[in-house]
Amino acid sequence: ICLIVLILTAIRLDGKPVLDFIQCIRSKTVAWDMLILYAATMPCSAALSADKTKIMDLISFYGDNLFRHMGPMLFIIGFTLFAALLTQFAHNLVLAAVLTPIMCNFAIVAGANLTAAIIMLCFALGIALATPGASSPGALVYANRQWISAKRAYGYGIASVITSVIIILLVGYPLCLLIS
Repeated sequence: ICLIVLILTAIRLDGKPVLDFIQCIRSKTVAWDMLILYAATMPCSAALSADKTKIMDLISFYGDNLFRHMGPMLFIIGFTLFAALLTQFAHNLVLAAVLTPIMCNFAIVAGANLTAAIIMLCFALGIALATPGASSPGALVYANRQWISAKRAYGYGIASVITSVIIILLVGYPLCLLIS
């Protein structure tokens, strides 16, 4: 994208650049705050999974204590709720990479259906909308103040997460058990 912008800025027609980048920056047609927030979500989420922060070690420790003594069905329901809640505060792509091996180990110990557990984890991580840091689409919603206020974004985000969790548990989990 940078190369295309550079080329369009260098090419001139009738003495003017094809793309006047300075004019684009000054104009109100590009939502720069939204683009900056979107770009900032990935480095911040990478910091969550960095070994130095020990955040994922903390999650693994508490998850082990929480899920160790659960049966298969209770484990999948509990881990789905855990992942759905955690993904509202940590980027869902990072959590997918970090939680999948942790969840697989817990599922094996609990005797849970591994396929159903993975599908439910994917569902849970897909509903990351309650906060701006939950996912890239979530960041876009919260950064776009022209279309939706922060209060409404939080309200709709929380309502969609709660609704989605209920549907995932009542419809998704039984379907997972049928197909796996």
